[in-house]
Amino acid sequence: MMRSSLKPQPVGARALLIAAMLQGLAASSALACACCTEPGQRYEGTDRVSTYFRDEIAAIRFAPTASLYAGERGTDVVQGIRAPSDKPYKVTLTRPAAPGGMFTLDAVDAAGQSGRITFAMPQRVTRLEVDPRSDTKAGGNGPTLYKEWRLEAPATLSGIFAAKQSRGTARLILQGRGNSCTASPDFSHWTLVVSGTGVRFSLLGETKP
Repeated sequence: MMRSSLKPQPVGARALLIAAMLQGLAASSALACACCTEPGQRYEGTDRVSTYFRDEIAAIRFAPTASLYAGERGTDVVQGIRAPSDKPYKVTLTRPAAPGGMFTLDAVDAAGQSGRITFAMPQRVTRLEVDPRSDTKAGGNGPTLYKEWRLEAPATLSGIFAAKQSRGTARLILQGRGNSCTASPDFSHWTLVVSGTGVRFSLLGETKP
């Protein structure tokens, strides 16, 4: 009788290795599916501003310029800003470092005049995540969603932003795209809408990669 020259393999060790590999693949697949999107997916709701939201907002890097929304009538639609400019403003937007902290937007117009808008981090954030149904190249993980995070709070206005009064309401809208797992790199643009008696304007800006 011929004997095989192959040495028997330790079945227990191989089984453990295969099981570990399968577990890793399963965990990776589960994570991927948790972030997957579906055609027609839509969510709009309000959530508590948790540590997750604060951390992701703190990680966003805002570009150093912003422009006023003007529309067909130009800066005539702007209310509450002294000598509104159609040229970009230099801006610095500081995020709260701790719960209950303040957002501060400092801006300087083309003439060198400055202003400031401050408002507290609200306790709630409104989220919008929707399939725009225009992603013709959606892959196996589903279509890319359009996203917004909206933060609204009473605001204090000063400098060029206090031409009419020093109080208003600020609504910061973070805009971007991505899958069902949202993180700071998803956001590419932002809009700051300020309103009140005699005050109505929007600043439009971008984020930095």
